[in-house]
Amino acid sequence: MHWFVLGIIGLTLVVSASRYPRLAFTLLVVLLAVAVITFQLNLKNDERSDSLISDSEVELSQVTMTSGYAGSYDMKGILRNDSLVSSIVEVVVQIEMLDCPTQGKTDRGNCNGLGWATARITKDVPPGQKQEFNTNLSFPASEVSGYITWDYQISQVIGRPHLR
Repeated sequence: MHWFVLGIIGLTLVVSASRYPRLAFTLLVVLLAVAVITFQLNLKNDERSDSLISDSEVELSQVTMTSGYAGSYDMKGILRNDSLVSSIVEVVVQIEMLDCPTQGKTDRGNCNGLGWATARITKDVPPGQKQEFNTNLSFPASEVSGYITWDYQISQVIGRPHLR
């Protein structure tokens, strides 16, 4: 929708520039100023939303990785929000695919890293609640000589004040 509005504004500027060049130039400067101010305000909102919930207030549990379509993997689990006042909007998780000699809980020092992926889990989780999540990940094709093991950690949490 906003592309349509921008197209109309652009067309108006082109048409008015031929008859009223000063007006068109003034409108262009005003639109650019509004765009810069809006961009700056959005950056400040993003900074504030990053600081609303710390990584320690978010927990991933019952995480499973299963084979998906065309060599990808489906990551499923439960996302829990331990914050008392903020809702989760998005959680960024770094996932590492490991090739380990034995299955189960092993010393990660004996494992070879096969690749990294970043998952953006977009869920609205109110304070003190949990929700299931599901996302699809792609890793580079590689040879596995042992057992695939997964390691993951939350790298960023974006939240917003919870509205009751």
